[in-house]
Amino acid sequence: MKAKSAFVSTLLVMLLIFIPTVKAVAAYLVLEGGVNTVEGWNGATNGSSLDITTTAAFDIVGTVYTEPGLNVNLRIGVDKEQDPIITKGTGSFSWNTEGFWEFQVTADAQGVVEVVVHVENVSPLPGRTVYVSAWNEDTSQFWSANVTNGEQLMNLSGGINTLEGWTSATSGSALTIVTETPFDIVGTVYSESGALVNLRIATDKEQDPIITKGTGSFSWNTEGFWEFQVTADAQGTVEVVAHSEHITALPGRVVIVSAWYSGQTAQSWSASISNGDRPVSLNGGINTVEGWNGATNGSSLDITTTAAFDIVGTVYTEPGLNVNLRIGVDKEQDPIITKGTGSFSWNTEGFWEFQVTADAQGVVEVVVHVENVSPLPGRTVYVSAWHGDQNPQTWFATVSNGVYQVFLPIITR
Repeated sequence: MKAKSAFVSTLLVMLLIFIPTVKAVAAYLVLEGGVNTVEGWNGATNGSSLDITTTAAFDIVGTVYTEPGLNVNLRIGVDKEQDPIITKGTGSFSWNTEGFWEFQVTADAQGVVEVVVHVENVSPLPGRTVYVSAWNEDTSQFWSANVTNGEQLMNLSGGINTLEGWTSATSGSALTIVTETPFDIVGTVYSESGALVNLRIATDKEQDPIITKGTGSFSWNTEGFWEFQVTADAQGTVEVVAHSEHITALPGRVVIVSAWYSGQTAQSWSASISNGDRPVSLNGGINTVEGWNGATNGSSLDITTTAAFDIVGTVYTEPGLNVNLRIGVDKEQDPIITKGTGSFSWNTEGFWEFQVTADAQGVVEVVVHVENVSPLPGRTVYVSAWHGDQNPQTWFATVSNGVYQVFLPIITR
């Protein structure tokens, strides 16, 4: 009996030695995907480090091949713009404030997980680095991509400097400025030391501009702008200044400042600059039997006529604008408002006063008829027009019949 027991024990030990050990097999996981741009597809696999240049929005695609129904974690590091999409598999995502999207996705029946993040904002050099990582309980994989629009780093700013103060601008600004004095247009670019920058200032040509930071040259383009080619200084700054003396009534003058590197899209800002006055353009003239004598602001006419004449004051402005007019002449008969609507009155200091609202075409016109034509040196009449508290525009005319008046002495005995 002892011998038999010993044999059984030995057999059990040998069976235990030769029975294979069962070990759990790890689920496989393969990370791929890539970056999809308008220029084409850029594929990635575990360990890839892509360098991509694109001119427009792009998609980051994370693809995982694994076993059907397996739970997979993914992470896409990118700025938060719009919500991502799970295109293969089912699951959920959330935004981590440390700067990435997190996904928990169950693979579909083919064992595939795919997620997509759309990106609208493409950065200039050195670009922005995005990454995709995926893992399960057994393994993790990772790839990255640096995406840029290929443009050198540039930041356009500057502004308008007036006697009233400084108004700053950045790319995309549209300033509205009121000033009664000359002003400076300043274009400033922050870039890289030694970078060659192109600038353009669209404005009237008055006096030569100045390059205050950086070194380069400028020229006038007859289409209406100053062109600059400037190398940034040691601090990476370019600054140019164009001085302007010319200020107009509303809607004002629009100036534009643009900057760009060769081949890249320009950054720009604009400013509408006026003296705050509404547009008033005084015209008119003297109508005689001999013909029409036109006048504009600043005119000084000298007219000879043998008969009665009309003084015509015409103003071109905005529809519905209230305009003041004054016609300095002797009082004979009431004037007429022929365009626009309003009223008039006689001022005993020697002129007709009008308050008239411009018609739908933005025109005001008044007429004063004069019967009595004086001999030389004639009589001087004037027409003035203005809006609000702006400075009047005025023209003058001296009208006579061309005859000298002679007085004979009376001799008595």
